[in-house]
Amino acid sequence: MQVTVSPAHEASAASKDSTMGNNEILSEKHVKDPKVLQFYTILANVQDLGESADLKGKTAEQILATYTDDKYTKPAYGSYLTEYDGEIDFGTMEINYIDGIGWARSATKIDLSNATFKSGFTKGPDNEFALCTKLETILLPETITEIGNNAFESCQALTTLSIGTGEDGVVDLTNVDTVGASAFSVCSSITTVKFSPLGTRSTELKLGEKAFANCSKISEIEIPIETAANLGANAFENCAALESVGLQDDLVYINNAVFQGAGTTSFGVKFYIIGSSDISESRIV
Repeated sequence: MQVTVSPAHEASAASKDSTMGNNEILSEKHVKDPKVLQFYTILANVQDLGESADLKGKTAEQILATYTDDKYTKPAYGSYLTEYDGEIDFGTMEINYIDGIGWARSATKIDLSNATFKSGFTKGPDNEFALCTKLETILLPETITEIGNNAFESCQALTTLSIGTGEDGVVDLTNVDTVGASAFSVCSSITTVKFSPLGTRSTELKLGEKAFANCSKISEIEIPIETAANLGANAFENCAALESVGLQDDLVYINNAVFQGAGTTSFGVKFYIIGSSDISESRIV
């Protein structure tokens, strides 16, 4: 296996421009689905009243059925939704549009794994959960096969992502064929990422530019990609703790500083061929 590293290419992120004014009333402009908007209005009012702890363990359906008093259902400032610091379980709610679900930027857990999506839900939308800085765990339905651009950018507390099923402390992307540009950039708490082995899915994995850039706690990764064009520029840039990388034997080169700045807190990045017991002494230092 011959590996050549090319010069860096910068990728920009659009998600950081998404804001909500302190005096904006939460509306369909922010949350497109009417049922989700109704649910999120309750969460915002509960946060305003200081009662978020009371919702622990309750699903969206239970909350909608119980919190019917005007003090919970009245129009709410969107800023209280962005400050809601509890867990969110959508249960089996039927959701027509996912747009705006990511406005719950201080939630520690979002569970969408059992929700019903009327129009199908195969892609974690571009930018949707970016800047959910307190999000530790997100559970997505098993229909997801793509993670959009900037989808989880700057989710600095994120450690667990499951699609259908998974395990704590793992970003499990074994069901995913495409990871967009900067999808997990600056997710500085992620330690473990899993992909499906090459040949086990009908489509080879594609990683976008800066897909995992600045994920400073990932120490090892196996990348089941043999087509160089599918391994995006700067995909693991500045992954400071990265020590060990498994690559496919048929991958002949690496584009655009995929590992630029990686391994700076270790002794550099060591490469090996996936499925081989021999660890290469080739390093990026």
